[in-house]
Amino acid sequence: MDGKSPDIEFGKLTPRQRLELDACTRCGECVRVCDSFKAAGEERAVVKGMIQGMRSLQRNGHGLARIFSRQDKRRAILERFIGGVYSCTLCGRCTRVCPVGIETRQLVFSLRENIVASHHVPANLAMVKDAIEEEHNVFKFPNQERATWIDFMEEPPDDILEKETAEV
Repeated sequence: MDGKSPDIEFGKLTPRQRLELDACTRCGECVRVCDSFKAAGEERAVVKGMIQGMRSLQRNGHGLARIFSRQDKRRAILERFIGGVYSCTLCGRCTRVCPVGIETRQLVFSLRENIVASHHVPANLAMVKDAIEEEHNVFKFPNQERATWIDFMEEPPDDILEKETAEV
């Protein structure tokens, strides 16, 4: 994200999603069921943490805070926020337990859409995107040599095509 503005616009959120952001009571039910949180141990990967990150971005990106806050501080907040949004697996468990009915999965989709629209994409996703655009595959190997990729595969087991019948 070097050279880019440490700001993000959230213009692609629906009116309902804007209400949901305010409706979040920060109860932590989403944290309790989140596998991303269990793996990383950071609330930024949970909708509760994303909403807090978004509020922090807005607080530091407007009015006097924008004038007096350091750009590197805003950039660090943005990078942390983006990392959290892209850590979510979109499984939807948090939607089922949210006591106020926030459509968390759709909210995370919209947050990702806003991140991309603001030209902020995690480096690993930008790399995959570039590889697909340049070589038409995620490995960034020359597409013309695709048939030779089989040389790098292990020998398949002899019984790979044999199927056992299912018990009914």
